[in-house]
Amino acid sequence: MKANWAGATPGIRRFAGRFTSAITSCRSCRDIPRPGTRGISVASGAGPAGHRAVLAIPFAAPAGDVSAEKLADAAFAQTYGRPSVSHRGQVGLDKDSVDSNEPSAALALARSSHSTYVLYGAVGSGEAAQVLSVTVAKVKDGSAVWTRSYPLVGADPAKMAEDIDSKVPLSPPEDD
Repeated sequence: MKANWAGATPGIRRFAGRFTSAITSCRSCRDIPRPGTRGISVASGAGPAGHRAVLAIPFAAPAGDVSAEKLADAAFAQTYGRPSVSHRGQVGLDKDSVDSNEPSAALALARSSHSTYVLYGAVGSGEAAQVLSVTVAKVKDGSAVWTRSYPLVGADPAKMAEDIDSKVPLSPPEDD
């Protein structure tokens, strides 16, 4: 299946190409979800009854703000890559970003892919400067499991990704 990345930012398209190429050539990587597909398939061993634990949605940035787009793309690429490896077979990828950090659009995408959690973020204005706000939410009731805002000035996408990956839930919520 060929992915359509026409609506994605240039950084996400570059990441998707490199990631797809790397996992296609890796024999032990067959269970990692391919970019451009909505979620992952039931047959991929995604946990009990093919359940997808997390849907990752590319981080959004204001249109025309090149530096914010670059940071959001870099942070998302590294953030998606880490849970894809640490939560092998449990992380789906949606090719579309949501326009803001409002949960309704992200939750709707996650519900349509039958995910338990959704990971999304957007660049917005903080008290003094622009920030990348990232949220992990429980799809069932829309509650935020974890949220944090990272200042864009002096931001390190690798450190952000490490922090975010440590907050991505490994298992279904206890109340299920």
